[in-house]
Amino acid sequence: AYIKASNTDGGDYFGSSVSLYGNTLAVGAHFEDSAATGIGGEQEDDTAGASGAVYVFTRTDSTWTQQAYIKASNTGTNDYFGLKVALNGDTLVVGAYAEDSDTTGIDGEQSNNNSSASCAAYVFTRSGDDWAQQTYMKAPNTDVNDRFGWSVALYGDILAIGAHYEASAATGIDGDTTNNNAGDSGAVYLYYDTAEGLW
Repeated sequence: AYIKASNTDGGDYFGSSVSLYGNTLAVGAHFEDSAATGIGGEQEDDTAGASGAVYVFTRTDSTWTQQAYIKASNTGTNDYFGLKVALNGDTLVVGAYAEDSDTTGIDGEQSNNNSSASCAAYVFTRSGDDWAQQTYMKAPNTDVNDRFGWSVALYGDILAIGAHYEASAATGIDGDTTNNNAGDSGAVYLYYDTAEGLW
């Protein structure tokens, strides 16, 4: 197959990230410009430059079709949603490399831009053919330019999220996250999905 986006446009960088699981393919286009939010929104509105998008395709026999067009729940200009994707079964994780909210933890306040490039990750789940956003994730120590979501990996019910500019001087496991004494040292955050679908 030769696969293109449903709203192909110059400079969208469709294919900047890919993840394949069985007969499902997720493709990131982190420079896509639509101001849509959520699943299946208006694709032709290019008023949120480099907000980013993810496209999901599925295969039946030898035929591929687009199943979903996915945007963040808080689409913002230059958020780069889709720079990294990870797919496992019916769960998709998307990193937004320059998202700016200053909230911390799980499902916090998304609407402000008070922490530039602190970044975020989004978890989507599929039921039948339908995708929905399950979780909006920020670091527990959100900080400017930490780049939480620069890398994502998903295996079963374990999710790893990298923040390669995080600055704590802690060492090992579960150290002090509150200082910024080792600029750009980086960190990884591990999450697990409970039986209730909560991270």
